[in-house]
Amino acid sequence: MNKKNCVIFTRIANATDRQSVDSRVSNLNAFASKNEINVIKIFEEYISGVEKNEERPVLCECLDYCIENKIDILLINDLSRLGRKVDEIFAIMKRCMDNNLNIYFLKENLSLFHADGTKNSFQSILIKLFDIEESTVQRVMVEFGYMQNCLI
Repeated sequence: MNKKNCVIFTRIANATDRQSVDSRVSNLNAFASKNEINVIKIFEEYISGVEKNEERPVLCECLDYCIENKIDILLINDLSRLGRKVDEIFAIMKRCMDNNLNIYFLKENLSLFHADGTKNSFQSILIKLFDIEESTVQRVMVEFGYMQNCLI
């Protein structure tokens, strides 16, 4: 049986937070090694996850690379690294599914396709997406509250 090929993608909002990227890449490399998956390339993005997909050049390059090179799996530490907007995340997942590119989210232990190649139901992924959306709303509310307190 041939080993599967993967690409690692990680995103953080702040380029100065080097430790977070290194630990995430290390965790994903360890997962790939344990599961006998070849890591072909690593993409690191330093941008807010609330940006639109087309405004994220590293993400676009990563997806294009995976599709053009028929990569089997896109490894991501957790679903929130893909983005913070549900509609943008859905667009990415649809594009990947349409091109038979599996995404595996390590933290949530979720993937777009099962081991046998059948599509995963989106029930588990939807639950996690709503968690992401809720945490984004909460963060914005906290920041807004902080700004209001500063103006008083």
